[in-house]
Parts: sequence; C-alpha cells; structure tokens
Amino acid sequence: MTDEIARSRAELIPKGYLRAAVNLANIALVGGDPATGKFEGVSVELARDLSMRLSCRVEFVTYPSAAKILEKVDQDE
Repeated sequence: MTDEIARSRAELIPKGYLRAAVNLANIALVGGDPATGKFEGVSVELARDLSMRLSCRVEFVTYPSAAKILEKVDQDE
C-alpha cells in the first residue's frame, strides 16, 4: 500500500472501521428487513461496498432525518 493510499484510508476510517449514517426518514435510500433487523437499500449497499474495498467493517448509525445527521457531523458522532 502506498503512503498516499494509507493516508487516505486513515482519514476515511480513523477508528479502524467505517461509520455510515442511516437516514431512517428516506425510504428511497434505506429500509429495514423486519425478519432480520438488518438494513437494506442503496445507502447500505454503498457503505458495505466501501467497507469491503477498505478491508474494514461497517457500523451503521441511525438518525431520524438528514438534518440530525448534519447536526452530529461536527460532533464526531
């Protein structure tokens, strides 16, 4: 792995894993499977794909709206 790639990876996943915000209000991007309790949808698949490419796990953090996600961005949540 080159130094540039390593730096980029460290910036994307400073805690060693990818944290992905899930906007529960946008059913076009994310939904839940009632049988398994797992998230599914475009946003979830993108996050899972990115975590696989980064060779790390993904942790989904749920929010009731996009506005709540933006509120928390600067708080390192």
